[in-house]
Amino acid sequence: MTTTTSSPAPQTLSTPFQPSPLKPAFDGLVAHGYNPRTADQSRALVIANPKVGKSTFLRSIPGAIVLDFEGGANATTCPRAYYADLSGHLTGGEAPLTRFDRVKTLLLQDAKTPTPQFKTVVIDTVDAWVDRLAAHILPNHKDGRAAWGELQTVLMGHLDDLAQAGYGVYLGAHLNTKILTNDNGVNQTYTELSAPESIRKRLVRWVDQLMILSATAEVVYPVKKIKLPDGKVREVQDKENGQKTIRVWLDAKPAGTGVASGSRVTVDHLCVPERDGYAAYAQAYAAEVERVRASLEA
Repeated sequence: MTTTTSSPAPQTLSTPFQPSPLKPAFDGLVAHGYNPRTADQSRALVIANPKVGKSTFLRSIPGAIVLDFEGGANATTCPRAYYADLSGHLTGGEAPLTRFDRVKTLLLQDAKTPTPQFKTVVIDTVDAWVDRLAAHILPNHKDGRAAWGELQTVLMGHLDDLAQAGYGVYLGAHLNTKILTNDNGVNQTYTELSAPESIRKRLVRWVDQLMILSATAEVVYPVKKIKLPDGKVREVQDKENGQKTIRVWLDAKPAGTGVASGSRVTVDHLCVPERDGYAAYAQAYAAEVERVRASLEA
């Protein structure tokens, strides 16, 4: 009598992935399923033109510390996060990079305690940080390529240390806008991070989310009531008393070749309130995660 054993059905794009049972030896070492990082544990690159509200958005992250290389965090209107001034303006003569090393050492030590003070570390801005590092490293090299290579190693080493300690990392950065004319004579607008290309590529590969903040000026008209000839009352816009307002919009998408184990979440054209910009983003982020998870389980 011949005994046959059935093989598992082959996996296809239309069938859910069902892994084999995990051996106990692998428990805690490997994972399965759709498990993106939470918003406050993500690695995000937040870019915007000056005065759009980048620092205000970053300081609206509760449980965060802002490492402020530009000296503007103290003037933001939504101070939900702590900040460490690393601009040289308020350091009492201490060199900004020396103070950064001191703050980073404390953060790494505190991350090992049962109740860390912070969940998220914000760099505002990463291009100002790069400028500080360049001023410190480049004069010691005759070979420019070697100097920038060392700068990249130092920069990414700091970021890896913070992420591996368990912190979410948000990098604020300025946005460069270029208008180029294509072969058909049509002007096209391109935006990119304000940093050397080699640094830009490394950062985009490192983060999970690429977030762009933009602003639009709109006129908002109050509503007034008018009485019609037939005696009925109708609500209409009061065109004579319009008020100009600035709306800030956020678009977030996976950052190209970002870390595979991280977040792959898209948030399209979200209007973010000034005082709770991050809260609005985190809520939209969580909703998108649940939507994707439900679609995978359907």
